[in-house]
Formats: sequence, C-alpha cells, structure tokens
Amino acid sequence: MGIVTSLDVFVHRCDSLATQLVRFRALPRQTRGLLCLSAAFQIVVRAALNVASVSRVVAAATWLGATLRCQRIDIETLRWALAATAARTGGTCLTQAIAARIFCGWAMPGSVLIIGVRHVPGATAFHAWTEIDGLCIPRAADAESFVPLLVWS
Repeated sequence: MGIVTSLDVFVHRCDSLATQLVRFRALPRQTRGLLCLSAAFQIVVRAALNVASVSRVVAAATWLGATLRCQRIDIETLRWALAATAARTGGTCLTQAIAARIFCGWAMPGSVLIIGVRHVPGATAFHAWTEIDGLCIPRAADAESFVPLLVWS
C-alpha cells in the first residue's frame, strides 16, 4: 500500500482519540513516518520562531535539510503530510514552508523559500511558501498575487 493522499483519512477533529489512533495505525509505515517527521519539524520550527529570527530559523532549517539524508518525496505527498500535521499542531504557512525546506534540503535541491506581501482593501496579507520545481508548499492558489518580500534560495 502506497502513501495516502487524502486528508480525510487522517484529519477528523471530531473523532475520539482512540478512533484517530486506529486510523493512524492503519496507514502504511512509510506514511506514518512521514507524518511524524512532518509534525516534529513543524513543532520545532514553531518553537524556534518564538526565540529566534526568521532568518536564523531558515538558516538552521537549510543546514538541517542538507545534513539529513532523506529520500526524495513526491511534492504532492509532502504537501498532504504538512497540511495534515499543520491542522493538528497549529502550524501556519510559515511553519509549513520552513518544514518543507528541511525535507527538501538534500533530496530536492533548488528549493526557494519566499515570504510575500499583498495589499488588499483595508489590510495587508502575508504568505510564506517554498517553491520546488514551480510548485508551492503549502499550496497557494493565489501565490502569484503576492509580491516577494524576502527570498531564501
């Protein structure tokens, strides 16, 4: 059985903990490992952002990604895992983008982390994403409407 690509299998906030554990145990071992790593990376990134600047956290994530010897992960599968665990860990677009940077550091060189800004009537919106082969993590249908403010390659 391959990697699961539906959030419905994993993310059910109204289910009991026992039901969630049964669902999690039913996933293939590789999928469970990816979800655990994704959750751990986002939790660590979130904690690091509370005590260090974004630049330092991105630098540490880039170093960690270059140090780890991860297998190449399908981008859609990585998007799914990061979104599924962000729903559980309180992750944001920034934590997902930096965690993606860790995953992509060695297995997918050439990733670019971007923080963009967009002016909307009465407000300013910010969004962070990692671009790999022209695809955004986390998924952003309107990423082209954001003007890049900070870029790490």
